[in-house]
Amino acid sequence: GDRVFGFTRFGAYADRLTQRAAFLRKIPDGWSFAEAASVMVQGMTAYYGLVELGNAKKGSHVLVESAAGGVGLQTLEICAKLGCRAAAVVGSDAKADVVRARHPEVKDIIVRE
Repeated sequence: GDRVFGFTRFGAYADRLTQRAAFLRKIPDGWSFAEAASVMVQGMTAYYGLVELGNAKKGSHVLVESAAGGVGLQTLEICAKLGCRAAAVVGSDAKADVVRARHPEVKDIIVRE
């Protein structure tokens, strides 16, 4: 069958799992199972912090710490979809380049030393 990733509320620590197709996506070519699993964890962490706890919505101003990391990049993606204005904080010029390449809409990038 297809290599897929997705989520379930309970029972994920198993060798096999049955899940509805609506909760699954094909793993892109070149991705490992670990990479596919991490996308879900990073995305759900970003969404929960940004939307559920932070109440972000269109027009919100959001400061994203560690913006070039997995959760940070997912947070910037969600900000773009919601219509938030994001400012990114990164630890080096190279990481600022990562943010610029993936999210050209982010105009404010702070490099902390």
